[in-house]
Amino acid sequence: MPYLRPYIALSVTILIALASTYTLFPESREQLYEEDQLIENVTVAIYLSVVIGAAVGLVFVRGNANRSVMLLFLGLGILTALEETSYGERFFGFTPPEILDYKMDTLHDFFFLFFKVIKDLAEAYGFFVYAVFAVFVGLAALFLYRKREPILKVAVGLLRRPPLFYIGLFIALGLTALMFDLRILKLDVLQAVEEGLEMSAALALAFGCFTVFKFQTND
Repeated sequence: MPYLRPYIALSVTILIALASTYTLFPESREQLYEEDQLIENVTVAIYLSVVIGAAVGLVFVRGNANRSVMLLFLGLGILTALEETSYGERFFGFTPPEILDYKMDTLHDFFFLFFKVIKDLAEAYGFFVYAVFAVFVGLAALFLYRKREPILKVAVGLLRRPPLFYIGLFIALGLTALMFDLRILKLDVLQAVEEGLEMSAALALAFGCFTVFKFQTND
């Protein structure tokens, strides 16, 4: 896969640097890792670079297929930049809606709300809730297992295209960062790991956008 080695090297370096800084310089955590601080702002800047690159790409790449992929990068770049800034909540001072006393200032808050509901139900109804949840997860896993061959065939075919490979990597890293954000493990350094994963996800989107320019497909 083109540029995968430099991407991995850069991402690993970022993760190590952020985790080390968080551990060795605790006094800098508020200035680096909190909302609207340096690390998050760098991630937003990367997403905005994707938006600019994709907008330029819509003008200069050839073929409808390449323009469609660029349009996908443009949409993802805009969406993720808005997600990282809570859709401007802290800039414009508006009050986001609440669901079940949970502030919903981003789309991925629905992910956290889901787990909050599961936790609250488990506290009210005990182990039965986790058992039902496990059954649904098991049924979904069984369905995916039975359909594994056509699913894998489609997935492999898509991921052979460099831009779509990096989009897949972006999604995987984003979901992993969300899992870390649940704070299931009570380790402070995981905040730095989460921020590193989010930045790596942004870089995956940027690398993917660049590959559209370098490896244009024919319609």
